[in-house]
Amino acid sequence: MGLTMKAKREVSKEYARRYKKVRKRSKTEVLDEFVELTGYNRCYASYILRNWGRKIFLRGKNGER
Repeated sequence: MGLTMKAKREVSKEYARRYKKVRKRSKTEVLDEFVELTGYNRCYASYILRNWGRKIFLRGKNGER
């Protein structure tokens, strides 16, 4: 069945805190655990952990927000 979106958000928050604190070698281990738990693609999972808590603005076709 997997995790609900609410549970994934909570897990992401905890793992993002952990991910930002550890050194580069340990980030691989944290990322592996996170991917296994959530089922996210590895690239997307690292994006989530790196950018947790930041506001991301996506631009439209003509450059408007």
